[in-house]
Amino acid sequence: MNQVFGEYLKSGRLKEAWLTLNSTGWSIGEARSAALALARAADEPLFTLQMRAWVAFTLDEEEFIPDDELSTREYENYDY
Repeated sequence: MNQVFGEYLKSGRLKEAWLTLNSTGWSIGEARSAALALARAADEPLFTLQMRAWVAFTLDEEEFIPDDELSTREYENYDY
């Protein structure tokens, strides 16, 4: 997945890069790096802020919920 993402990013196909980033097959470290690379390429302040926030959140290993654990524990449902 990382290779496909890199090809899209290099060719300026940012929408396609975003779609690959949102698919399965990433390690969390690869996804963090890719998210920041995509933010740099997009050069959009709000998107950059969003990606930095996501990376910061996923660095908190006690709060990060891996995909394979999402259905194994109870989590609060926040309805805003």
